[in-house]
Amino acid sequence: MFADEKNNIIIEVKVGLIDLEVASQILNYYIFTICHRNCFEIQDWEHIKGDKEISCIILCKRKHPMLDELLKMYGQFGFNKIKVIEKTSQGYPGFIIY
Repeated sequence: MFADEKNNIIIEVKVGLIDLEVASQILNYYIFTICHRNCFEIQDWEHIKGDKEISCIILCKRKHPMLDELLKMYGQFGFNKIKVIEKTSQGYPGFIIY
């Protein structure tokens, strides 16, 4: 989990073609973070503030062809803070990974 000025960010890194179950996995992390955000502050993880929005990012080599449609469905229920970034020949756009 990372944080910037506006968001707490959950990043899931997958290898190869990801299955549709990745959406439910990241949703579990999202719900866990919402339920336990006060515990993070108690444990001195002050960079994870309870009043910030939570965004989710999935980094993958290739995504399942139906993943975008599944995420649209999740968005109808309010879970719309998710972004899928596929690997390119230069790596993951916007990320520096060592």
